[in-house]
Amino acid sequence: MVLAVAAALHTKQHCISRRGLAGAVVAAAGIVPKPCAASVEDLPPDALKALARYQGTLQIAADTFVFGIGEQAKDPKQWDALPRAIAPGAQAAERTLWAPLNGLALTFLDDELVDRIRTFELVVKDLASTAVNSRGADPSQVNAKAIARVTKLHAECVAGLDKVFKRVNALAAPDRPLVASATARSGALYTEYVKNVAQCQQAGGPMVSVQTGGLVCGPDLETQYLAGQR
Repeated sequence: MVLAVAAALHTKQHCISRRGLAGAVVAAAGIVPKPCAASVEDLPPDALKALARYQGTLQIAADTFVFGIGEQAKDPKQWDALPRAIAPGAQAAERTLWAPLNGLALTFLDDELVDRIRTFELVVKDLASTAVNSRGADPSQVNAKAIARVTKLHAECVAGLDKVFKRVNALAAPDRPLVASATARSGALYTEYVKNVAQCQQAGGPMVSVQTGGLVCGPDLETQYLAGQR
């Protein structure tokens, strides 16, 4: 049974869903099934729940990576802060990016998604280490070649994250697809969002709308921002 199913993964003959394949008794005939392209029907029950939980967080994290980290990547004076902003294990990045991605990987149970997340992680680590090692004692002396190398790695990170999102979108078909792109998202709206977050923090945190005369903060601000980007 195991060998027949394994062989089915490589045949180009008739296909059935992953669930059907997992429960199928492969007959000793000349035709063996292969898994069809993944679809919502193939997802484990908890996958869509995980996506609903993490989707907004991941989209804001992607916008931060595209626009916020993109600006840092251009400025050698900020390169020493990149590992704290993006590296796996860093507190902020772990909460907003890596933990949600791992949550999707654990619930979607899709090898290609796991591979894309792993590839993205490796490029992020490369970006963080290259930026720190290229900065030197005097960031004003960093040459154009080093800046080009760091910005190129940032672009590769964005492309890698977008590939992760495209796999999630293909598997789950969300109403609002995840995207990591400077052209599909508004940098101006992101900048305004960051300013609003800073105002909320200065005013005392996420629950300050009454005290600040209507300033929207916390989850309401995130919802407003995500809706405005569409």
